[in-house]
Amino acid sequence: MKKLFALLPLLAMMFVSCELQSVEGGDQTGGDQTGGGDVTTVEKRVRCIVIKEGVYDSEFNNDSMELQAVVYFTYDDQGRIALLNNVLLVNNEPMRSFEQKISYAGNRAIIDVTKLAIVNYTNPDRVVLEKSSCEGGEAQLNGDGAVVSYRYADDYTCGFEYDANKKLVTYTGGGGMSIRSEWDNDNLVRLSSHEVDINFIYGEVLNPWCGIDWMFLLLNGYEPYFMPLYLLNINHGYHSKCLPTQLEQDGLTETIVATLNEEGLVKEVNVIDYFKFELFYEGELIPNWQWPAFDEKVEL
Repeated sequence: MKKLFALLPLLAMMFVSCELQSVEGGDQTGGDQTGGGDVTTVEKRVRCIVIKEGVYDSEFNNDSMELQAVVYFTYDDQGRIALLNNVLLVNNEPMRSFEQKISYAGNRAIIDVTKLAIVNYTNPDRVVLEKSSCEGGEAQLNGDGAVVSYRYADDYTCGFEYDANKKLVTYTGGGGMSIRSEWDNDNLVRLSSHEVDINFIYGEVLNPWCGIDWMFLLLNGYEPYFMPLYLLNINHGYHSKCLPTQLEQDGLTETIVATLNEEGLVKEVNVIDYFKFELFYEGELIPNWQWPAFDEKVEL
């Protein structure tokens, strides 16, 4: 996926499967799960995000193609993320999906991955829907249910430290890279390291907690190895109280426009014109796409 502007590919590289958010366990009214921050929670959770523009994938590197991404979320009876499905659309048809099933065992969350892809074998006129298993990952959780370490396919590892208010303060990635988080009035105002220094500007509009933090989805993309971390953290460790309105770095300023629905939930986010995504919640009609016609289905 294309990131927002020049600083964001570097941020994503440093985070190496960094972003971590999860739906609250149990009820959705806040309670002790707000992690010391004044987090506005609602009964509805995000069920689907459609990334309308700005999606890029080297496997389909053709400017004439219209690329989109769709991410579906399913929760278990304890309010934890149970299933993620990342779908890549080419010219409005699914071409590839990564289904990630998450199971819990004590302080571990195990991610199993199944891939579906439309492929052409030696005969370019014969279309095949190929199903295969991929290497998954595992997250270690602390007593509050927050992610403290994460591994995905032996290629992506990272660790997290929190303050007394359960807010994330340090991320450590591969090679010892470290990113510090600074907070002010329960809003994340700065991410910094020896290579990155990003400041966030906020308005007064509250940012309800709805199971994921869309802001960090926007920063790090929809790639399958990132996705579990958006939802596994149940204590709002990376959630800001208000909606961000701008990002600043090295003299560059970009505006974030968040459109709310009639219930006060974030419905659409638009950044730099070419990047935009739409959120769908529980109780809403969730968009769906059918696989294009294929000649056979093969399981590997």
